[in-house]
Amino acid sequence: GADILAGGPPRGWHEWTEKDWVLRKDAGVAKSGPSPLELRTVKLGGFLREGLNATFEERRAAAFLVNGREIFMSVDGTHFLFWCVKESRWKGSDTRHLAGAKAGESKS
Repeated sequence: GADILAGGPPRGWHEWTEKDWVLRKDAGVAKSGPSPLELRTVKLGGFLREGLNATFEERRAAAFLVNGREIFMSVDGTHFLFWCVKESRWKGSDTRHLAGAKAGESKS
């Protein structure tokens, strides 16, 4: 079968009619979005704190969520970016403060 996430939207799907499968030549995937496995990256620069001048990779696993949102972890694992609800902005911090950020603290 065709990969529903590759190339153009595949057509020609079958539909169950409570008795048998019927080919619907125009039925199929109308649209597919970006892969949920593709993680976004952010590259920061211009900071005096050299650890923040890095590439950060998105982390969406429950263990990393802060304020119900994804974080971005530096490639070397020393810093992370998180959405600060209190200040309505993204903040960067040392990973030593990740547990505190998850608990609602806002150290940077």
